[in-house]
Amino acid sequence: MRSCRVGIQFPQWLLTQKKVVELDLSNTSISGTLPKWLLDMPLRTLDLSHNHISGPILKLPSTLEFVWLSHNYISGPLPQNIGDMVPTSLTLSLADNLINGLIPNSLCKICTSKELDLSKNMLFGNLPQCWGDSREIPNLWAMIFSSNKLSGIIPSSIGHLSRLGWLHLNNNSLYGELPMGLRNCTSLLVLDLGENGLSGNIPGWIGELESLRILRLHKKMFNGKIPLQLCQLLSLQIIDLAN
Repeated sequence: MRSCRVGIQFPQWLLTQKKVVELDLSNTSISGTLPKWLLDMPLRTLDLSHNHISGPILKLPSTLEFVWLSHNYISGPLPQNIGDMVPTSLTLSLADNLINGLIPNSLCKICTSKELDLSKNMLFGNLPQCWGDSREIPNLWAMIFSSNKLSGIIPSSIGHLSRLGWLHLNNNSLYGELPMGLRNCTSLLVLDLGENGLSGNIPGWIGELESLRILRLHKKMFNGKIPLQLCQLLSLQIIDLAN
């Protein structure tokens, strides 16, 4: 029912739908908080993006595989046990909301998921250092944490995410040098670390990321020479070292 006029609240007749596994109510001008009965449904796909939904996230159905709650007014911190709520293969988008607080360590358990988008929120503090610590094989393809208030160093444990294709940490307050662990992310297509406070030299090992198509290190405090190894990036389409 994407882009349909269903009213400003969740349709009450959904209460009788006990076997719905895919629900798309995106762009329908729904407001209010997430009703408990909705989260008790056996959903695998839930798209409530581009609405006016507010309030915190208290629970997510353990059956979910695809969740789009982006472009709403969801607020409050992420649940401390968010990594225990969801299945191992999950696409989760909470972008462009009002979520604040620290990123809980349990989020590292979602490294077996496909996509994790927390961009354009008000998250602060350090990124967890526990990525890839679980016994499950990390399959995370996209980690998008841009446009928050994150600080501290980039965790070297991100290097355990060997299948990571998209890494967006831009527009935060991260500092320090690029961790050596990132050289293990050999599947990277996009590396966007712009608008932070990173410093030191641009490391030559970036030239080993053979699949890299976009390298964005805009507006940082790097110094020294541009390493010749970047010339090895034969798939590179965009390189931004400005400012």
